[in-house]
Amino acid sequence: MDKKINKTILLLLAVLVLATIGADSVPTPLMRLVVVNKSGLPIEIRLTGQELGNIYYLRLAKGSRAAPVEQTFTVAADAYATTIYFIEPWDPVYGTTCSATATVLDVNANVRATVLECTHVTPRRGWGRGEPPRIVKVP
Repeated sequence: MDKKINKTILLLLAVLVLATIGADSVPTPLMRLVVVNKSGLPIEIRLTGQELGNIYYLRLAKGSRAAPVEQTFTVAADAYATTIYFIEPWDPVYGTTCSATATVLDVNANVRATVLECTHVTPRRGWGRGEPPRIVKVP
């Protein structure tokens, strides 16, 4: 009887240990982020996750309004602090930032973001209706 109880206790402990190990391995959902470059310069986008802490650096080739460049990325679902660097020909390493490009991009669903010139100002229609838009134009 004593051996049977010991085996049962060991079995329960083994199941508890395995259950706690597997509890942290819940997969993070992945979302599709489509970025369209219409800025006239090559760009780099830095995404810094606010909940999970993921960091992404995305690079897109030069695109214009007449011939935009579109690229699809797969990122973890999160709200990302976004900084866009416009890669100038005289500074191809660091690029310049636009003060209007620091924004939070909510990627908890598939999102399409369009990057325009730094001097272009877009209206904020749709932001005050309770849900962030799925198509975002920055800056």
